[in-house]
Amino acid sequence: MKPGLLVRWTRKKQLKDNRAHFAAKNLQYSVDVQKDLNYMGDGSPFHTMDIYGPRGSDEVLPVILLIHGGGYVSCEKFINAGQAGFLAQEGARVVNVNYSLQPEADFIDVMRELFCALHWIEQNAAAQRFDPKGICVSGDSGGGHYALLIAAIQNSPYLQEYFGVEPLAAGLCGVAASCPMTELRTAAAGRDLTARFLRKNVLHGREKDETFIDNISIPYLLDKCEYPEVFLLTTPTDPELYAEAKRLHETFDAKGVRHEYREYLSQSPERTLGHVFNVTDPEWPESIAANRELLAWFRGRRALR
Repeated sequence: MKPGLLVRWTRKKQLKDNRAHFAAKNLQYSVDVQKDLNYMGDGSPFHTMDIYGPRGSDEVLPVILLIHGGGYVSCEKFINAGQAGFLAQEGARVVNVNYSLQPEADFIDVMRELFCALHWIEQNAAAQRFDPKGICVSGDSGGGHYALLIAAIQNSPYLQEYFGVEPLAAGLCGVAASCPMTELRTAAAGRDLTARFLRKNVLHGREKDETFIDNISIPYLLDKCEYPEVFLLTTPTDPELYAEAKRLHETFDAKGVRHEYREYLSQSPERTLGHVFNVTDPEWPESIAANRELLAWFRGRRALR
């Protein structure tokens, strides 16, 4: 499906705004970076990844796949470059990945691509000094939804067959989501402009396909798999998805899903934490605290394996 005028305008505006935002910051980290490796071997810019590691380090380290947000329809891996640099400087290896955007792709396409990226990590662990038993996934906003969905698929033969993917041989070490989207049942039934936009560009006319809707909506997957432990972070001043992240936390509690849930507040009256603050403003002290806690949680999960 070709993107409509609104999607094209959104992509153009977000690209311009994000590039200006990060150019003004001029973030610098002590890391080594490999740019634009193609994980599907097809030459597509949507199938490229950047690999970050601590500068000069040859140590085998846990690896984090970073999945950017953008409401499913926009943005690129460069918006996570600052977070990737910070996490790598702190002692992880980070794979910052592109994937096909919607509406040109759908959830099944994207899951197949992201599992290809994970299998690339698995297959190239020795050469890249990745710990194959320390593969972690982290996403923000729509990318957080994708990360949460990867967690469900990895633990469910039913979902692996539905999405047409193979699980990782050594499993996932951990999954984290920052200010995530979590479900699309609301959009399937909603009447507001956002719901209409999502039905057209993300659900692709499948809003009456209850199997599809349930299989991409995290709260409705919890009875179909043994859901792994998750790290969720958000802020009450996220104007977009705070309520959704908190609802997922409450659902996890009700369903007995083990997870860590963190809400962060601004430490300065001059600064308001916004949506995916730890990605868009990784140099802020609140973001540093959030990203360090995320990394510490991953390390704790690795130590248990």
